[in-house]
Amino acid sequence: MIELAKNDQAIDSYTPQLEAADKKIAKAQKKVDTVQAEIDELAAAIADNEEKVKSFEEQLTLLHEQLASNAKKAKDITTEKEMKALSLEEDIAKEKMTFANEEIERLQAVNETKTALLNEANEKLQTLKESFSAISKEVEAEKAEIEKSKAELFIKREEISRNLEQKVLSFYEKIRIWAGNTAVVPVRKQACYGCYMKLNDKTYSEVIKGDEIVNCPHCGRILYIERESEEA
Repeated sequence: MIELAKNDQAIDSYTPQLEAADKKIAKAQKKVDTVQAEIDELAAAIADNEEKVKSFEEQLTLLHEQLASNAKKAKDITTEKEMKALSLEEDIAKEKMTFANEEIERLQAVNETKTALLNEANEKLQTLKESFSAISKEVEAEKAEIEKSKAELFIKREEISRNLEQKVLSFYEKIRIWAGNTAVVPVRKQACYGCYMKLNDKTYSEVIKGDEIVNCPHCGRILYIERESEEA
């Protein structure tokens, strides 16, 4: 049973390694996703600005047509009131044109900057994707090696389990449900190394004899003496 417990500990010892491997992949993926989100945001902003530029250009076209129409109307004006009204329309149209041209220039300058940032982000993304691919292969190889080792331990576990009495195996599995890899613990300095409580002389004597399974009276874990340590 001690051998089985140590074998189970060996199997579970790979869990942190597998978790670390998954975290390594997740971290690399997060970097890729972050840059991809930045690219998407920049592309959306550039597209939005291009739509605004297009809208201002259409506005300029209409304003040019309005000014051309007003120039024709000016020939038929006969009163000062009509002249002032037409002049006011032209002034408003020219102000709108000035604003539209300024906005087009501003938006194009913004897009020029964002396009440069977009190009940098795309290069960064390519580098990160290559790094992610390399990490993925490395992690895949690590996990494959771990799974191979675990498989060997599982085979060994089956062999050990077959050599144990069913009652003993069931008893061990029952304790392992709540105690995990501390279901079977050594006794050192007359203390249980599961709960670290001192054992009474009677229990300690029974553990030393090793004639039968002894549970810690405090926590219920299965106890054993490390014979090699005692001899040393």
